[in-house]
Amino acid sequence: HTVGAYTLAMAARSSAASQRCSQHVQRSHATRRSAARCSARVDRRGALAGAAAALFGASRPAAALSIQDARGFAVCGDVSDLPPQNYTNQARENANKVFLSWLIKRVDEELTDVKWQDAVRLAVMDAGTGAMDGSIRFELDRPYAAGLKEVAEKYERAKKAIDAELLVPLGYGDLYALAPKVLMNRQWREDFAGRTDRFPKSRSYKKGAYEGSLDDEAFLSAFYKLYGAVDFKTGTPILLGRDDATEAADGSLIPGEGADAKAYKDWFATLGIKVGALAPLAECFDTSGAALEALKTDGGFGGVGSFVERNERDAANPGLVEKRIIYAFSDAMTLGTNAVGRVQFNEDKYMVPAYVDGGVGWAAVPPFKEGLDFGEIFPAFESAPCVLRSN
Repeated sequence: HTVGAYTLAMAARSSAASQRCSQHVQRSHATRRSAARCSARVDRRGALAGAAAALFGASRPAAALSIQDARGFAVCGDVSDLPPQNYTNQARENANKVFLSWLIKRVDEELTDVKWQDAVRLAVMDAGTGAMDGSIRFELDRPYAAGLKEVAEKYERAKKAIDAELLVPLGYGDLYALAPKVLMNRQWREDFAGRTDRFPKSRSYKKGAYEGSLDDEAFLSAFYKLYGAVDFKTGTPILLGRDDATEAADGSLIPGEGADAKAYKDWFATLGIKVGALAPLAECFDTSGAALEALKTDGGFGGVGSFVERNERDAANPGLVEKRIIYAFSDAMTLGTNAVGRVQFNEDKYMVPAYVDGGVGWAAVPPFKEGLDFGEIFPAFESAPCVLRSN
């Protein structure tokens, strides 16, 4: 349905733009150059819609695409000589938005039995070695990963199910970074609805258990007023495109058993994560609560201990502590965005270049193996089967 909404929306925008162009030319007696520019904008919008329809609506062999320099691409139509790949940044952005929206739903469906605290811990320990790259899956026998083996196995099953639907496999680092926010959003809606004992009933949405839909517009409006940072559309950024590790990382950065507050502060400082993120995340550093207790002793002006105490005082207020948690978590998950010498996020990782015959040309589309048949909606592309090629 997401793919359908995407292509329909692009088609609607193209049609509306075409009407606006026509009206503009008629009103202003625009020059040919002005009309051509307007028409070109319409063509670009229509091309993206058409490319998506052609790629998703046609049968093609299920094959993995390389995402290296010699990556593959899709060709829709009987084309022998192709021009150089030339898709726009807007096409890439649209493809990534559609993919992220779909991925959030699939992660939510597959990880129904994982607690958000465990998901946060796995992600923070992965990033805690110096990079958010999925290396934690090779480190499950180490002390800082104690208790995470079962969580990692659940992730593995989820990834297998999701990968079966994609041309490009989902990265471990991306999955580990995204899943906690998905699980926080789900659990915190349950809490705010009064379906758990997280808050006094008087502080919940309806001052008692709310049995309505957690996707209800009125409920979500009230929820995001307090939990806006966890909103997938307008909250903290969700970045995908990390490179995955192929072996265990050096875990010496992560404080060991009995570590004091200074060790935790030095750890985050070395990683480039704000020290203020320690207090909201500390309960997820271990299963014994030792890290949280150690940080409570960091007194004095600007000490972490005062922030731990503040969170304990504010715990009965919906969204207040949770907002600090999601900001702190997002800070940890953006490792590598601006740091010199660190791997940047590959915005092309989860989109597929597609060439569509019939005057459409190159576009960028999400990496779905299967989609809906839009032959009836886009008859111009009904006879343009898509096949995968390698460079």
